[in-house]
Amino acid sequence: MPARILHSLMLWLLVSLFPAAAGAQETGISRRHHPWGCFQEGAWKRVRVITDTFNENETLTSMTEMQTTLQELAEDGVTLLVETVVEVGGKRFGGEPQTVKQGWHGELANQEVKVSDLGTGEVTIQGRRIPCKTQQLELTGPTSKTTTKIYYSDTVEPFILRRESVETDLAGTTRLGETTVEVMDVDVPCRILANIIRNSFHVKAVYTHPKGSTVTVAFTSTRVPGGMIRHTAKEFDSDGRLVRQSTLELLDYGLDGEEDRPGLLGRRHPTRLHKPRRLPPHRLELPPPGRE
Repeated sequence: MPARILHSLMLWLLVSLFPAAAGAQETGISRRHHPWGCFQEGAWKRVRVITDTFNENETLTSMTEMQTTLQELAEDGVTLLVETVVEVGGKRFGGEPQTVKQGWHGELANQEVKVSDLGTGEVTIQGRRIPCKTQQLELTGPTSKTTTKIYYSDTVEPFILRRESVETDLAGTTRLGETTVEVMDVDVPCRILANIIRNSFHVKAVYTHPKGSTVTVAFTSTRVPGGMIRHTAKEFDSDGRLVRQSTLELLDYGLDGEEDRPGLLGRRHPTRLHKPRRLPPHRLELPPPGRE
């Protein structure tokens, strides 16, 4: 999967659906709805993405490892350090670490966000009808704008239960893509180490655009920084043919800074302004493919 599409899908899933803890005084979309918002500075995760690209005569396979660290937690959002290594044909290529700043709605530094309340709504999950509040977000970037309708609950995790987005050019005359992200099931059993946790979530994202579509199925947990445990994404062309498939799995994560731990590329992480409370690191053990 091209890096732009892969990173966009991860952003939709991670930012859109998985909340963090919040105080009772917070209302609307806020820190509690961001997948890094409840963690302390220094929390980190490492994932691996294996991508198969299908051509007429061959299948090309690449592997990407990505390590993300929560560098700063501020009033208006988070700052993340992202390190990436790509392996193609047995050769590994590492890029320079990237710093990404996100607001609580997922907006980046070069995007403006406008929020409007739309009243009440309802979603249905596994036959359960859940009353929701709704909001509309308008994110405007350098070349496009995205309008999103959000259905969220203050009492049912993972709180943001559905998102419907439309991306257009800046004039609003050309539709560039549509995305629907919805929680399909809650309290899904998932193995982490020797423990089975039951508060993970099954999520589906469908992204359509003029050249085709991408369908992503994910499993997430609010106990993991960034939320994501695993996902499978399938990309189809405009004729419905499968052209690319990728799988993401969580390799490891930690809830503290671990000052002596090297980064993904062997670099030491920069010293943080505030040292977080130290908690024992966790390691994820995934079940064999096909078993949930």
